[in-house]
Order: sequence, then C-alpha cells, then structure tokens
Amino acid sequence: MLTGGARVAREAEEKTELVRRQMEIERKKRELESRQKNVESQIAALRATLESELEEFQQQLTAEEQQKIMEREDRERIVRSRSSDGSVLPAQDPLKRPEEEQP
Repeated sequence: MLTGGARVAREAEEKTELVRRQMEIERKKRELESRQKNVESQIAALRATLESELEEFQQQLTAEEQQKIMEREDRERIVRSRSSDGSVLPAQDPLKRPEEEQP
C-alpha cells in the first residue's frame, strides 16, 4: 500500500495515463471518421461513373436498334421498288438477311 507522496504520484500517473488513452481513442475516432468520409466519396464517384456508363450504353443500344429499323425499312423499300417493276419478288430479296426470313 502506497502512502503520502508515493500515493499522490501514483494517482497522478494513473490520471495522466487515462487522459493519454482518451486522447488516443479520440484521435483514432477522428482518423476513422475521415477514412469513412473518404471511402463514401469514392463510392459515390464510382456510382456516378457507372451510372454514366450505363446511360451511354443504353444510348448506344437505342441507336443500334434505330439503325436496324432504318436498314430494314430501306431493304423493304428496295424490295417494293423492285417488285413494282417485276424484277425481284419479295421472297427473292438478295438484301434480306437469313435471320429475317420468315418460315
């Protein structure tokens, strides 16, 4: 058992150690909060990039579909034009793709 000055010194050391640990906990807490904000910002940036890429891809798909429609309409016009002068029947369309033929 400590007495007198030794006891006061020991209590002061314990108090100093307690304050040091509390300060370390607060420092670590601030560090982790900062890291969390940084990670959340990165996630938001990645989500924005992905959303932009998805939108661009959807526009490309739409453009591709429109192009296919225009090509099909052009082929149909050519077939009708040739059919009207009797040179090619629709079933004999040389421009028609095999996957578009009806059974």
